[in-house]
Amino acid sequence: MLRLEQIRLTQFKNHPDTDYSFHARVVGITGPNGVGKTNLLDAIHTLCFARSYFTRNDQTMVRHGENGFRLDGRFLKENQLEEVEMIWRETGKKEVRVNKDPLPRRVDLLGRYPVVMIAPDDAELIQGDSKLRRQFLDALICQLDSNYLSSLSRFNKILAQRQVLLREWGAQGSSPARTDLLNVLDEQFAEEVQQLVPARQKWITELQIGVLEQYERIAGITDKISMRYAMNLEPDDSLELIRSNRARDLAAERNTVGPHRDELVFSLNTYPFKLVASQGQRKTLLFALKLAACQMLEQKLILPPLLLLDDIFEKLDAGRTCSLLRWLADQTESQVFISDTDPHRLASQLGSMCSDWQLIQIPDQS
Repeated sequence: MLRLEQIRLTQFKNHPDTDYSFHARVVGITGPNGVGKTNLLDAIHTLCFARSYFTRNDQTMVRHGENGFRLDGRFLKENQLEEVEMIWRETGKKEVRVNKDPLPRRVDLLGRYPVVMIAPDDAELIQGDSKLRRQFLDALICQLDSNYLSSLSRFNKILAQRQVLLREWGAQGSSPARTDLLNVLDEQFAEEVQQLVPARQKWITELQIGVLEQYERIAGITDKISMRYAMNLEPDDSLELIRSNRARDLAAERNTVGPHRDELVFSLNTYPFKLVASQGQRKTLLFALKLAACQMLEQKLILPPLLLLDDIFEKLDAGRTCSLLRWLADQTESQVFISDTDPHRLASQLGSMCSDWQLIQIPDQS
């Protein structure tokens, strides 16, 4: 079991110094627009994942006019209390402590307090750029596999170095030193491909099963949905393919093949999903994808993740919302945080869903 019992936000976004206690499995968070409901959910995500759900720039999470922020949380994990502190200082340094002990690496936090969030802009995960789907996969796998983030970090560093070298080559021409360096980077690139791609293939295969099940449960119908991982670089032949593509990379002055260009492809009745699906089908697929991720984390980590749902009543129709809430009540042990602007609607929905719930009103922080 995993429960967040308390969180304190200090100078985090529009929260000057606020403290919240949670005693229920399902927590409703209500208040008018702009008071900080989404920011509270993001604070929970940041405390669990060491990064905001919405930005990679920690500076943007600091309350206007202040120099840093601090988050303090108390978790009940497998009947043991754990205290987590996260401090971001104006120097740009982020410090994370668990039970007063510093964590030397962000990777040490991932998967310790698994978390899944669904936010309004997540519609782009289905219909937007392929980069968003890769980021979703990477964030999920990083919580499941402690080695994946290390490999991904190395790959991104090699990718950036190779990009700089290709541009220098285009601007200044070839040289023996540049050729030697490119050969080394190609070998390192291929080594990480052989780690990243099989890991993605493994977890996507399991994710696909859950997505199809969740889609049918939420929609109540059996649309012919399919999902596949489209890669443009086979792991076994990665070095050969990278080198055979060198002329193209040099001409384009960029990395044209690799895991950074892979895609998670959805289809509906054999047609590209985002081109033919209705708005309701797109929303259903989004929730199916996120809930399948939540289920995978619970099964693989033997620990139900925190599930953060921001403004879900504006995303789904009444029928799909009821299906979702029934699943949350009956099929998961996750602690669920749900935000909504209408306290009466939220209380009514939570009261009909389960007995273990609470409602929190966010005060005006202005």
